[in-house]
Amino acid sequence: MLRALVYLLLGFFSGGILYARLFPKLLRGVDITERAKDGNPGSSNAFKYAGVPVGILTLIAELSKGFWPVAIFLRAYSPLSPLLAPMLLMPVLGHAYSPFHRFKGGKAIAPAFGCLIALLPYSYAVFALAFWYVLFSLAFVVNPHEKRSVVTFIAFMFTCFVGAYFTRHYAMAVGCALLSIPPVVKNLADIRRAEAEYLLAHKEA
Repeated sequence: MLRALVYLLLGFFSGGILYARLFPKLLRGVDITERAKDGNPGSSNAFKYAGVPVGILTLIAELSKGFWPVAIFLRAYSPLSPLLAPMLLMPVLGHAYSPFHRFKGGKAIAPAFGCLIALLPYSYAVFALAFWYVLFSLAFVVNPHEKRSVVTFIAFMFTCFVGAYFTRHYAMAVGCALLSIPPVVKNLADIRRAEAEYLLAHKEA
């Protein structure tokens, strides 16, 4: 049990390193949490405010901090282990509520993808998440991006539970559902904030 706790903590603290805030500051002298309107320390803002090279570096690091804790865990435990469910959550939770930044963080989308990539070839859930993002970005367009992310992760959760019915990989399905919660919560918070700012601006006008 102690070993499992170490893996879980590794995942949480790995997720808590906000590379999207760290790299732009170190390499471009830009604090994207101050520059970006939404204050989100995420890869998209790193691309936007620090340039493509820093953005690419940030994206790789943000994916990796979800990938490596889960990949290391799977070297010690079976992919059918019930512990996989909380393990998938930890890097995403750490990013959303970073212990290194007073439990403030980002929307945790890139770390979620990183965790799912680590499940290959045991699970192809990462392609399901990518499918829903593409569908709601190109075919049935949902705007703004925050709403798109909420709809995408809810659809992804449903897909994982349907898949679990056929594969019997229940821990993976629960883990996929758990890692979807922080992105949904964080994006909903941004939607409410934007709506409140809109109403306030129109009230003052």
